[in-house]
Amino acid sequence: MATVEPGVGPSPAQSAETTRLGAVVLAYGDPNGAAAVTRSLVGTMPAQDIMVVQNPSGPSDPPLPPPAPGVRVMRMPSNGGYATAMNAGVRALMSHPYTHFLLLTQDAGLEDGTVSTLIGHLGSGRIGVIAPTLASRESGQPWSYGGSTDRRGQVSHRPTPRGSGPLVEADWVDGACIVVARQLLEDVGLFDGRFFLYFEEADLCLRARRAGWPVLVALDARAYQAPGASRRQGAYEFLMTRNGIEYARRLGGWRAVLTALNANRDKLGALASQGLRRGAPLRTEHGRARTYGIVLGALAFFLRRWGPPPAWLPGLGDIKFTKPPAGSDRNAA
Repeated sequence: MATVEPGVGPSPAQSAETTRLGAVVLAYGDPNGAAAVTRSLVGTMPAQDIMVVQNPSGPSDPPLPPPAPGVRVMRMPSNGGYATAMNAGVRALMSHPYTHFLLLTQDAGLEDGTVSTLIGHLGSGRIGVIAPTLASRESGQPWSYGGSTDRRGQVSHRPTPRGSGPLVEADWVDGACIVVARQLLEDVGLFDGRFFLYFEEADLCLRARRAGWPVLVALDARAYQAPGASRRQGAYEFLMTRNGIEYARRLGGWRAVLTALNANRDKLGALASQGLRRGAPLRTEHGRARTYGIVLGALAFFLRRWGPPPAWLPGLGDIKFTKPPAGSDRNAA
């Protein structure tokens, strides 16, 4: 356990406070990504405060060696998705008196000073979740200043900031790089592992805001990420559909479910219109992946089938997994 002194805070009195920070880095696929993220943290915080959680794509994946001396590595029994892996890492760190947890995915990149800036802002008041702005790894252009949820339960990234900063409120933030207060997790629970991927951070932020915990974006901090939807079109549509409908239900009840279903119906209609111009949508791999993903995602919602998408779904892309262990990681109703 280590003490990390805050960086630039809102006032000298606030910056004199101390935050005890533990970090969880999710490792999946190319091990070089998680290693690079981890090494970027070493120097900002002691290596013994960093936990790397490996999500194997199959039993033949070799164990991930520690990316730096002193860094701990936990290998999951199977790829249970983002939420299950992050929960495992956080639970392990909760045996130490950390006050906050920095959560990072293997495809994230940190601008110099980002972690110190986020820590510094924690002295500005009772903050449940705080995240930097996200920029494209390729172009360097910002693409997310936090997320919005409309009254129908539909979510979107904010392409421009709402407010002048340095801190602005958001309905939710992307899980690629976030700092979460330990007390928040003790109050509302961890991520809901049933989602597998997508919406788990929006759901946590929803519970946080309902419990009176602010969700903030630091406009003076930046991380980099490349969104993965194009690499897994079938899995993306399946998970966004199923999890999105469930998120709408938690936000606004069954009336919001009907609205979410209508939104997915419109998406199918637009996909069919594109297919008529290019040939029937189901004749192309792209069209089959997206169409099956949307239809089967809605069906999975009503059947209450959680976890990863079906292994036979077209368009899984880089989503690979072994059979998950019995039971599911539930942290929310």
